[in-house]
Amino acid sequence: MTAERLDMLHNTLHSVSEAELGVCFPADAATGDFSYVIAVEVSDFNGVPAGLFTADLPEAAYAIFTTPANDGEKNIAPAIQATWKYIHETWFPTSSYEFAEGKADFEWYPCSNRGEKVKIYIPLMK
Repeated sequence: MTAERLDMLHNTLHSVSEAELGVCFPADAATGDFSYVIAVEVSDFNGVPAGLFTADLPEAAYAIFTTPANDGEKNIAPAIQATWKYIHETWFPTSSYEFAEGKADFEWYPCSNRGEKVKIYIPLMK
């Protein structure tokens, strides 16, 4: 996603905040294909230009994980990858929860404060 496209999302749409989301929608049961989109949260879809993807996130109970300190572009990807590794290799095996199939997981990027930590939202079921 280019900086120009992200600016368009924030300036054209009436986004709720300056945050951006990386949303992973549920996989197709037959093919295993899934959709990953870069998004902004809006209060409604009025005024969304034709050609832009719109979706409501399915309601879910979420566990929220915070990445290690975000000290800039260089270290953000390894911090996010390490957090995902912790979720799948440590947290899920020792918790009483399972990933809620059919729900979306997403990463929340705090674009207005580069020092703020990225959050990962995982939909859960017991």
